[in-house]
Amino acid sequence: MNRYADRRANAVAIVASDALLAALIGAAVELYGYRAEFPRGDETPVDTLRRVRPTYLLVDADDPRAADETLLGRARMSGARLFVFGTAEATQRIQPVASRYDVLSIVLPRDLDALPQILTRRGDATESRVRD
Repeated sequence: MNRYADRRANAVAIVASDALLAALIGAAVELYGYRAEFPRGDETPVDTLRRVRPTYLLVDADDPRAADETLLGRARMSGARLFVFGTAEATQRIQPVASRYDVLSIVLPRDLDALPQILTRRGDATESRVRD
């Protein structure tokens, strides 16, 4: 059995400039059986993609790297499913770039008690494609 395929199957790379937000999203991801991965030290998010080869890439819409076409393009080429998360305003702001890379947006609720329900839903109304 290929151990690298197993590593990728449950890996979620999380990119956020706010360390607390990244940790909270990482904790929520781990509660549902995924392994949260973050850029290390001076590692770029693209380097993290190469190292981790995640199934999912979650990027904070308020992070300037959310609109980084190099990151989004590399993630798509790697086969990672792309998500941006944040407020409705933040996810809408990166719409022009995100739409070119088939990025899904997750609008975080104002009430964080609703977050577990959002993370366990698959392909319903809480998840929307960013469109032009």
